[in-house]
Amino acid sequence: MLTPTGTCLRESSLKNIFMKLPLKISALPSGIAVSAATFLLAAGLFVLLRLIFLLSYIELIGGSSLSLVVEAFLIGFRFDAVIISFIILPLLLISHLPFINLSKSKIQNIFVAILTALLSLITFMGLADIAFFENFGSHLNFWAVEYLNHPEIFLHTVTNAEGFWPLIILWFFISAILFWSLRKIFRTFGEIKDSAHKITKIGLLIFGVVLLGLLIRGRAGIKPLDWGEAFFCDNQFLNQLSLNPVFTLSHSIYEELKDG
Repeated sequence: MLTPTGTCLRESSLKNIFMKLPLKISALPSGIAVSAATFLLAAGLFVLLRLIFLLSYIELIGGSSLSLVVEAFLIGFRFDAVIISFIILPLLLISHLPFINLSKSKIQNIFVAILTALLSLITFMGLADIAFFENFGSHLNFWAVEYLNHPEIFLHTVTNAEGFWPLIILWFFISAILFWSLRKIFRTFGEIKDSAHKITKIGLLIFGVVLLGLLIRGRAGIKPLDWGEAFFCDNQFLNQLSLNPVFTLSHSIYEELKDG
């Protein structure tokens, strides 16, 4: 049994560990630290949305093994990383401009507002995708855009979908958490005083840009990542679970515009 003193010592040790975490990356440029933390936050958001999607249609798993579900999440990360990298790359580049000072609250507020809006939009699309899948058996695609040409039908279908209002409440709740998390990220890592050598900063920036570029392509080969990569098993629901609605919608719009 722990004594009160032992409990205090353990709590103090844990507190010291968390307090020192920002210091461990103090040698990194603040732009790199902020970008990395925001990437992880966005990745966590996509995992959460995929988990909600899975729980909404858990019966469609059938007799599939847990390993296939895990594989769907791992494949899904590749598609998620494409979208996340499109968001993080501008953040990384802009944060390294000589006139951008991430320690200033005004600059932080602008970044937080923009990133919150983008991640909140992704959250809305992810939750709306649940109702879309119920009606069409697929993720958001160009049909959703055409559906907007008939707003009265669109609103009726969406608002009458099962669980619509709880999802709206969940959207506001997740958006609030995203806002708080982003403020925490910028206040913690944006105010780090860069102590790295200039050559180190340039090297880290180049590495970050190259890495994000590869993640946007989804692979190191000639052809970029295509949604065909998601079809890895005989269970069509698990194949759909690997995809995310932001990727499917943007890709289908691109294909539609390319084909004229």
